[in-house]
Formats: sequence, structure tokens, C-alpha cells
Amino acid sequence: MSWYESGGFTITRDKSKDSAGAGIRFRLSIYLGDGQTRIVELTKSDVQCIKREATRALKEKREES
Repeated sequence: MSWYESGGFTITRDKSKDSAGAGIRFRLSIYLGDGQTRIVELTKSDVQCIKREATRALKEKREES
């Protein structure tokens, strides 16, 4: 899937939102099509959870093949 297709996304570090209380912050940008993008702010824990779930899903897919 390309970033420019509907449902494409990127996760980037948002250093401007980092703080001692909030920790390291990230930005999830989801492309909805027709030039529309939605932004979701994430914590480091959120990104780690996404990575863990993606790894699990890919492992399940490999085991099915």
C-alpha cells in the first residue's frame, strides 16, 4: 500500500510535543483520499503496541502460508 492510497499512513516523531510529563510523542498521519489526512497523536507506548500487534499479525500470516 502506498502512502498516497486511501488508508495509507506514516508515523513520525513530533519533537515539538515532547515533554518531561508527556514523554516522547509521535504523529500518525492517515491518508483518507481526495487530499484528506487525519492526524492522531501517539505516545511511545502506543507506537510500541502498534509494532507488537503488526509483528504478531505478520507472524500469523507467515504460519498460514
